[in-house]
Amino acid sequence: MIRAIIIEDEESSIDILSRLITDHFRDVKLIGNFNNVSDAVSGIKILRPDLVFLDVQLGDDTGFSVLSQVDPTDFHTIFVTAFDMYAVQAFKYSAIDYLMKPIDIEDLYRALDKVAEKISVADMKKKFEILFHNIQNINTATKKICLPDTNGTIFLLVKEIVRCESSRNYTYIFLENGNKILISKTLKEVENLLNDAGFFRVHHSYLINMHHAKRYNRKNDSVHLSDGSEIVISTRKKEQFIKKLSEFSM
Repeated sequence: MIRAIIIEDEESSIDILSRLITDHFRDVKLIGNFNNVSDAVSGIKILRPDLVFLDVQLGDDTGFSVLSQVDPTDFHTIFVTAFDMYAVQAFKYSAIDYLMKPIDIEDLYRALDKVAEKISVADMKKKFEILFHNIQNINTATKKICLPDTNGTIFLLVKEIVRCESSRNYTYIFLENGNKILISKTLKEVENLLNDAGFFRVHHSYLINMHHAKRYNRKNDSVHLSDGSEIVISTRKKEQFIKKLSEFSM
């Protein structure tokens, strides 16, 4: 049985989430709910839940204030948020689970499936470190990201990624230091993760960081990148790519 609490300042949201859990998840037991930071911190310390559903916005404060006063590796956290571009990007980059309001039952199933995953304390600490870093740093140049490689999890600065290349259900990540890493995500998944960080899919097999684009060759429709590579742009992506160039200095 998973013992869970809800930290949320909207009564209607508490009722909706509680009903979804009660109706669909018999292995999750709700043991409390709290609507402000101080009560939430006390509740976590006293009840010691396995799982916390944590709203990002709590009145004039945030759920991050709760986590700063407890050890977030003691329990599994699923953030709940109305759309906030920067918060959602931070969750995606840190690989921390989140749900968008209004909560979709399928998304809730997926999030709860991950609760049973065995994640090392070291990895969780690093993920929360990256989450807090990204929340405090809006500039993409300083963003950090967690990616699953064949041995576990790697942690990178987004700006270090020059290009990404498809390898069936995996993706090669090429870094500015010359290293190449194989991660267990499809190129489409990587594209969805990085599409708001200056990356562009120039070909069905290639995703490039536009910040690393050095020269566009109109003769053969290719782009030269900072690592010395030359990527040919697919015909159907050419027009979009040229428009994208106007946003970046080469």
